[in-house]
Amino acid sequence: MTAPNLFELEGAGVAVTYTVAGLDGRPQLTYRSEHLDLAFSGDEIAVERSPIGTLVTVELVAVPDHKTTTFTLLVPAVRPGDDDPDGSEVATQGITTERRTSIAPSQLRGQLERFTPAPLAGRARFVET
Repeated sequence: MTAPNLFELEGAGVAVTYTVAGLDGRPQLTYRSEHLDLAFSGDEIAVERSPIGTLVTVELVAVPDHKTTTFTLLVPAVRPGDDDPDGSEVATQGITTERRTSIAPSQLRGQLERFTPAPLAGRARFVET
């Protein structure tokens, strides 16, 4: 069976859909929360393989000389079974990172990043593109 290329996840007030390669061959991610409804594709998405899984990061908010907010989805490796046509159940984490920024970064003091984890659950499946 082919590895999943579509992850549909939700939890902690967030819904995320991540497609490894959409119809145009580029990654796609949608992020929905109470205050945001955003869609990202291609170079707007940073994909990095790591020892703990694939990290998929998008920038949610950028306020110059104040802060940036990113969301990182930890995509686990999934090996689906032949008897699971609807995909595999997945439980993972999303991490929202708020970074303090400044026109004079050397003037910033204290903790510069705040991390907020969000447990996510849903399904991972393979879809033809």
